[in-house]
Amino acid sequence: MRKRIGSIAGALLAVSLTAGGAALPLGAPRSTSPAAAAAGLAVSVAEAATSPGDPAAPQGGAATQPSGASRSPRLLRATVRGIYLTGRTASSAQRLGELLALVDRTELNGMVIDVKSDWGTLTYRSDVPLAIEAGAGKGPIADLRALVTRLKEHDVYAIGRVVTFKDNYLPRHRPDLAVQRAGGGLWQDRKGMTWLNPYKKEAWEYVINVAKEVAAAGFDEIQFDYVRFPTDGDVSQIVYPGRDGRRREQVIADFLTYAREQLEPLGVWVSADIFGIMTMATDDQGIGQLLEEVARGPHILSPMVYPSHYGPGNYGFANPNAHPYETVYRALQDAHRRLGEKFPDLIIRPWLQDFTLGQPPYGAREVRAQIRATYDSGIQEWLLWNAANVYTEAALGPADETPPLPPPRIIVWGTARTAARVRLEAY
Repeated sequence: MRKRIGSIAGALLAVSLTAGGAALPLGAPRSTSPAAAAAGLAVSVAEAATSPGDPAAPQGGAATQPSGASRSPRLLRATVRGIYLTGRTASSAQRLGELLALVDRTELNGMVIDVKSDWGTLTYRSDVPLAIEAGAGKGPIADLRALVTRLKEHDVYAIGRVVTFKDNYLPRHRPDLAVQRAGGGLWQDRKGMTWLNPYKKEAWEYVINVAKEVAAAGFDEIQFDYVRFPTDGDVSQIVYPGRDGRRREQVIADFLTYAREQLEPLGVWVSADIFGIMTMATDDQGIGQLLEEVARGPHILSPMVYPSHYGPGNYGFANPNAHPYETVYRALQDAHRRLGEKFPDLIIRPWLQDFTLGQPPYGAREVRAQIRATYDSGIQEWLLWNAANVYTEAALGPADETPPLPPPRIIVWGTARTAARVRLEAY
């Protein structure tokens, strides 16, 4: 089990926590994530902290929710360094095998796999009723559980990418859940794509039901992409039925908070992708991704700090794309400055650029410069994006150079008068 989740058996043999001289009763359900199962870490915090006869222990393994608690118990997770795969790549035995071999040879240990694509199709055979009705649930991955099993044979941390509100299937089947056009009909962006209406709770439920299905298949994490309002097209013609007075940024933050509440009991982590520019922007840029708002929902925030996506003058560079180290470093420093004190438990894990867009062409030096900038900013995690799923191996360190995981942190919520929750994590 190289470079993955280390053994922490000693840290979990006993947990004794006190507050004001009184022992805190601890309660949490047994939850075994795929990552934990792969390392033999079927851990129940309740079992580690209370005896069966402890009157303070919740009966039947049920956890109580302390008042004011904002974080639930989490299992150990790897320090993730991953790559993106389309559903078609993941369904190809040859292509998946090639990328798993790349993981085995390098410091990589994670894969972000499309489960709900940019088109709104599900990349696997879904049982979600709305997906079936809309014709969206017949993707190329024949057996999602079998895919996860294969990933775990290579100790891969599995992330399911869910494209959230951009959707070209369900809105055409259920126009009442879609962004509308002034004068009637569905609003479409420049590419003719329709979008789900972020104000519609039923649209939320559809996306989260897909995420639950993916979590049940064994994925370690659900990543929400396109978790925003549409921008590409004539947005002046957009109508949002059901708009209830909430600001855009509040709607997006509320969705992510709700998604987390729904998915945490399944033992998965929740992450969200945001535009890289949001770490410097002081407003929501019209998409609902105001940094301090969107950060309150997920466990993990992934700004897409691709240097090619910054404009002339950003960070003082005429062409930020020609300065991959400086651009990524400054973007992540902005994130630290704005979020560090307000959200001390938030994990920041950037998307980095492993593709060429404009000048200069990107190769090993440019990709590695971004990775180094990430490390120098104090972040040990990152993801590489290449839409064709072709990655620059020369930019990656060998497997045996991956540093060991730090010891788990223990964070307690609640008081002596409530059933406290404990999160054990390593990253």
